[in-house]
Amino acid sequence: MKIFISWSGKLSEEVAIILKDWMPNVIQSIKPYVSSEDIEKGTRWSKEISKELEVTNYGILCVTKENVTRPWINFEAGALSKSVSESKVCPFLIDLKTSELTRSPLSQFQSTSYDREDILKLMSSINNSCGEKRISDTYLEKSFDMWWSLLENKLDCALNKHPENVASTEIEEEIKIITSLAMSSDGRRFICVEAQNHGDKSVFLKVPSFTIKSSTDHLPIIIDSRFHESVPTGELKSGDSREIFIDLNEVENIDLLENVFFTDKICRKFKSSPEKFSNIVKSWRESENLRKH
Repeated sequence: MKIFISWSGKLSEEVAIILKDWMPNVIQSIKPYVSSEDIEKGTRWSKEISKELEVTNYGILCVTKENVTRPWINFEAGALSKSVSESKVCPFLIDLKTSELTRSPLSQFQSTSYDREDILKLMSSINNSCGEKRISDTYLEKSFDMWWSLLENKLDCALNKHPENVASTEIEEEIKIITSLAMSSDGRRFICVEAQNHGDKSVFLKVPSFTIKSSTDHLPIIIDSRFHESVPTGELKSGDSREIFIDLNEVENIDLLENVFFTDKICRKFKSSPEKFSNIVKSWRESENLRKH
């Protein structure tokens, strides 16, 4: 089965090539096609592109913040939907959310986010379009599980190589970062940093970090001071929360700490309120002084 993958821009191209190389590992019968030229530069009219569209069974559009508003993407989506049904045209959202397509013509298509569950659904949809060469759901899931980490690593590397595409907006409605004071049974005081997922999907969170005043540097929080264990990373499911405990006595210069934040797979930052963080640090100082005296 032929899959047409279109792209425009450096990140979009890199992701298109990653998908082209990765997808046949999961479903061996599919044959992804990626043009060697940027669609926006006019190759949509080439004989090569026209020929591929004629035999395409499924279309994927690699959409980024950089190219989502460009006219070509709507043209390409229209061209694909004339070759295959709309249900088989999928915008792959690399560094943006489905809600960001609300005013875009692309919203008529079923999009896929950079999310394990969403990508598995995409592969299932492609598999269901394979006709006689369709593999069983059980085999598909096993194959997907086997190859997922390779795709995840490659996509993460691509995003890190293109910081101009990284989303920097806080998404307060999805992930809330709450800071508070906590105390152990032996009287030790900690700053508790809690990430709460109020969204409708799981979010992969990396280790939290402190931001540093008057600097672009940050200080990763690797160890949970209360439990003396590595800070966990991974999927935070909808409705769940994750707590990290920090003993500021273990931080070299707390006067330089400005705030605390988590990042997800596409490097979006989820921050605590700076004012709240500052007040918590102040309260921690006061409680430590009382405890020592």
